[in-house]
Amino acid sequence: MAISQATSPNSLAKLFFYYLVLLLGTGFTAFGAMFILFYHVDNFFSEESSLFDLRSGISLILTGILALAVSIWQINRGLNQGRIENDNKIRQWMTYIILACAAFVVLINFVVIFNGYLTGEFILKQYSKALIILVIAGVAFIYFAYDLMRSIPTAKSKSWSMGFVMWGLIMGIFISGIIVNPSPQHARNVKMDEKRIEQLQDLSEQIKEYHLKNAALPNQLSDLVEEKLVFQETIEDPETHKVFEYQAISPNRYTLCATFYFEKKDYKPIWSHAAGHQCIQQDVSSERNH
Repeated sequence: MAISQATSPNSLAKLFFYYLVLLLGTGFTAFGAMFILFYHVDNFFSEESSLFDLRSGISLILTGILALAVSIWQINRGLNQGRIENDNKIRQWMTYIILACAAFVVLINFVVIFNGYLTGEFILKQYSKALIILVIAGVAFIYFAYDLMRSIPTAKSKSWSMGFVMWGLIMGIFISGIIVNPSPQHARNVKMDEKRIEQLQDLSEQIKEYHLKNAALPNQLSDLVEEKLVFQETIEDPETHKVFEYQAISPNRYTLCATFYFEKKDYKPIWSHAAGHQCIQQDVSSERNH
């Protein structure tokens, strides 16, 4: 008896590949949605949120959407055309693996919630994040559970309904992330400010080193370059390439000035700054920056 197309080695390998892409796409989408929603939760509770997490979430969910769209379309086309049977072993095993992953996340989440409740360490923000994980894993579990039983007419209709709900949630979360994500120009400006602070901190350390060697402050920042303490690029603004403003105001004290795009709070108050042209005063006799 000839091997049918549905059960041929080539067809089975292709089906395994599609379900593997489906598994990866589900994971990427779930983590992307989680990162975006966590960003919203942090903003709601007026806590510092991570733009890196937000952008990672957008990238993950976009990649996951593409993987899900291709794999689900190919799998559903095979099922509708009869090339893939509902009781196909690879289909069943891969779907059960996805269900097991979703169930594992749900159970671990309950452990975390109960542990937090019993120890009194959980706060509203943490409960909100736990609920987000629970909903995401729960929606994935219900969708794939109904999809596995699509041979049953009622289950098939519920699978389609859950599919619409799932895609609606995914697109809604993705769009919400795009709306709150700052523009690429904003991100570039933030990086420029971070680079300025890094360079000023480096200059501060090397001015101390210069003072230890020469018992005096440098007259200008180029003296640090001549002493081979820093490179020329370090004393220049990373964007304008103009030398940072520097002035010795006493034998031990000096100021470094730069122009910033945004206000920034640093754990070391001396490196906190407002937007615009700002000067930071330092004392080389201090053992550490305050």
